[in-house]
Amino acid sequence: MKHLPLDLYKAWLYLTLLAFGFIIAGWLLTAFQVTSWMWFVTLVLILHLAKTGSEGIVLGSAWIIGIIFFGVVFQIWPSIWPKKIRWSLFPHESGTQPKPLLLWPIGYMLLWLFSTLLLLGLAFADQPLQTLGLNSKQSFYSLIFLSWICLGIGVLIFKGNLFNLI
Repeated sequence: MKHLPLDLYKAWLYLTLLAFGFIIAGWLLTAFQVTSWMWFVTLVLILHLAKTGSEGIVLGSAWIIGIIFFGVVFQIWPSIWPKKIRWSLFPHESGTQPKPLLLWPIGYMLLWLFSTLLLLGLAFADQPLQTLGLNSKQSFYSLIFLSWICLGIGVLIFKGNLFNLI
């Protein structure tokens, strides 16, 4: 039995994680009910990152910070998630009521971290694709196809329509 080089396994793992990241991103963008304009700019930014690679990180970071800033200022939060939970599981002073923990600020910090990791993953995805034998033009189209299809799958999963298509 022929064994594949370890680099090929790493490349496929990298692309699989990137695909799952974009599925989650599509689900999150739909859960937050972003506007068509935000979807358009996000898709154009993906085009830019797929074309320029690590040179597009600054623009991508600015977009992520802008979206997170907008969400924090207007306290936009999906209605399917609670905004706060009780500290009942954590110790507190005796005779006092546990105070609620606001989830949305923590959630936005985690969303920023997730988005930044996904941005970096897309920016440096050219190397794993070259390991698979793709040239730069093929890498560009592969990244566009992978990211846009996975974003669409995330949207369909959120809306519950994915399995109606299959």
